[in-house]
Amino acid sequence: MSRNIAIFMFTLLLYPLIAAESVVAERAPNGGIQPQAVIDASGTTHVVWFSGSPQGGNLFYAHRSADGAGFSPALRVNSQDGSAIAMGTIRGAQVALGTGGRIHVLWNGSGTALPKGPDGGAGMLYTRLTDDGRAFEPQRQLIVRAGGIDGGGSIVADASGHVWAFWHAMAGAKDESGARVFVTASNDDGATFTSEQLATATPTGACGCCGMRAGIDGQGRLYVLYRGATKGQRDEILLSRGMDQKIFTGQVLDPWTAQSCPMSTSAIMAAGERTALAWETKGRICFAIANLGKPGMPTAVKAAAAESKHPSIAINAAGELLIAWTEGTGWNRGGTLAWQRYDAQGKPAGTAGRAEGLPAWGLPSAIAKPDGSFVILY
Repeated sequence: MSRNIAIFMFTLLLYPLIAAESVVAERAPNGGIQPQAVIDASGTTHVVWFSGSPQGGNLFYAHRSADGAGFSPALRVNSQDGSAIAMGTIRGAQVALGTGGRIHVLWNGSGTALPKGPDGGAGMLYTRLTDDGRAFEPQRQLIVRAGGIDGGGSIVADASGHVWAFWHAMAGAKDESGARVFVTASNDDGATFTSEQLATATPTGACGCCGMRAGIDGQGRLYVLYRGATKGQRDEILLSRGMDQKIFTGQVLDPWTAQSCPMSTSAIMAAGERTALAWETKGRICFAIANLGKPGMPTAVKAAAAESKHPSIAINAAGELLIAWTEGTGWNRGGTLAWQRYDAQGKPAGTAGRAEGLPAWGLPSAIAKPDGSFVILY
């Protein structure tokens, strides 16, 4: 074997390791906050972010090609001015990538948002990118009967025209222990949705001011991660359901004895049969890997400071993880962005990274690029 060929082959073997070392943290486009990013098979990054008054602002969308230096001109997502909300950091936009790269967006409406939910509240609003990709359709209300929401919902889609939206709501219950998780589904890429149904018959309650996150793996298995609320408990709960199943089965992923709401969010990212889950418990960032619906033991992110919040997680093609989170944030107070890489076996790889300047109500969104490197928008 010639020296040049040997060097070339060594470089090919080393390249994934070099690429995986790369983590780029960058601010959301146009100085926005609460970015939500997804990346498609071509390497194009799609991102939705919030701008304006935290009590009632607007959502915007842009994309950046794999070889592009900047994002496309922004499109406004919500059709009614001021109908999105950022205050609380749990009720903002959630994004899913559907058939042909169509973008689906779900968010909690602001106090002035229309159309209202069945209880007269702001409800859960939805829109999708038009067929020509030049604009977003007029926003729609997805809640038909299960009103009484407070925390944020989540949305997931596949490449076959299926879209699912989730939220938790009081729906007439007296307190959070009676709140339930609801799901509505579309089989025509978001053109129409069914009336919402209970995701599970198990009475777990739902922590009113916490977000939730849904995901789908390569086998079509759906996951929903949220915080329950029973007497004295605020456990992190995982629901899962195969494509041929109607009802979600659930389990307590991480128990937390607490009396009040921590205003937490969670994260899900799937790669093939593996699904990475991340959440907050007692101010710690934790994660677990689920294989075909069966989660492994929770692992605490040791690099995270006390009172860390709002995790985001990404998986690259080599199975390596990146977990990003916030530190030092509070009500109307910004803080620090932090992150830690893990190898495919779930062991820390390299030192943790940090970046100052996380704005008030800010949170991160991590994605893995085709070359194995990671990007964190914040």
